[in-house]
Amino acid sequence: MSTEGAANNTRAQRGKLTLEAIASKYHERLRTPAAFSDSLSEALVVPALREAIVEGVLPPGSQLSEVQIAKQLNVSRTPMREAFVQLEREGLATILPRVGAHVRTVTRRDVEEIYTVRAALECLAVQEAAARITPL
Repeated sequence: MSTEGAANNTRAQRGKLTLEAIASKYHERLRTPAAFSDSLSEALVVPALREAIVEGVLPPGSQLSEVQIAKQLNVSRTPMREAFVQLEREGLATILPRVGAHVRTVTRRDVEEIYTVRAALECLAVQEAAARITPL
């Protein structure tokens, strides 16, 4: 397991964060009962799964079981499928035919791309700030 994955797991264990706790928070925010329409379900499932992945509750490489997670979140399987597709679009999951969905593992190339974009944004921010400097 990578250092980042270990840190996420430790953080999740320390706070006793669970998928159910995360889902409960999103249900509470909308003040809706656990059972509701599929479109609203998807609106809750995506951010709940996103948070679970980022916080290490669902570690890199772990399988995303449609049936198991739908049961934990108390939603039907339809919004789960849509949520997995959305998470794949966001780069947080991979879906393989006849294999299923898994939490995506961050690669060295991903990290290099992130830092390249960050460096470009920081340069742009400095240029914009310098253009707005006023003399004292």
